Amino acid sequence: MFGIGPLELVVIVVLALILLGPEKFPEAGRTVGKTLREFRALTSDLTRDITSSLDDPQPRVRTPRTAVSKQPEADDHPKMDDADQAPPDDNQPGPV
Repeated sequence: MFGIGPLELVVIVVLALILLGPEKFPEAGRTVGKTLREFRALTSDLTRDITSSLDDPQPRVRTPRTAVSKQPEADDHPKMDDADQAPPDDNQPGPV
């Protein structure tokens, strides 16, 4: 466990007890335990993901999606005849 022997572990625990006091020592121990548990879970998940991706015979390659836009054709738009055109503006001068 981290290359720490039993004597070093006892010294660390005694120093932590002296520095934190008996009220905060159990809370600090719980926090350290939760942190170590989460670290182990994350490293095992990462190891499993890397192992599964290395064992996968065909790597998953994502192809980029390109937007395809349809060009309007001449027949797509309705043709306007004289009846559909707007009347001329009264403010603009007409032909002279």
